[in-house]
Amino acid sequence: MTNQQAAAQEQNRRAIALCAAGEWGQALTALHAALTQDPGNALYYHNLGIVLRKLGHGEDAEQVFAVAVQLAPAYAEAWGRIIPRCGGALIGYFLPHEGTNDIAWGLISFASLADYE
Repeated sequence: MTNQQAAAQEQNRRAIALCAAGEWGQALTALHAALTQDPGNALYYHNLGIVLRKLGHGEDAEQVFAVAVQLAPAYAEAWGRIIPRCGGALIGYFLPHEGTNDIAWGLISFASLADYE
């Protein structure tokens, strides 16, 4: 691991702690710092997407999640195992019937909005 990757990892850990404390804006800053140090890390993009969604930036979050999947396609496959552990149910995938077909949307069900959040 390079010094830059170690610094990025520390920023990611800091972001996770800030999220747990409800400090979403500071977590956003920490994740941007992590990605500056290690721009090819899919996990950091995923975490950034979560923070962006929590801050109400849904479209930006979708773009960031797409980068995470492009960087680590197997990561998307892992969601089939991760979602049930979080109390959700993977219903299936939606593929657009027009245009490019290189993007799919996962359809996930939770018992309530509170369970999702």
